[in-house]
Amino acid sequence: MSKCCCRIVLPALVIVFAWWDVSWGSIALTVIGVMLIGMGLAGNKCCCAMACKAKEDSAAPESAGT
Repeated sequence: MSKCCCRIVLPALVIVFAWWDVSWGSIALTVIGVMLIGMGLAGNKCCCAMACKAKEDSAAPESAGT
């Protein structure tokens, strides 16, 4: 499995919101849970990989037609 910042950040946020007592903490945990479920159902694809691929595609130099 390749490294994915989503798989580091989302569980860290779960821990933070589980201990941090704010009124909207349960909503944040629900949203994060839905995101993790969606990532699992999508075949464990990294959402960051799509963003990085788009960035690489736009930064790739076009061939001069040699």
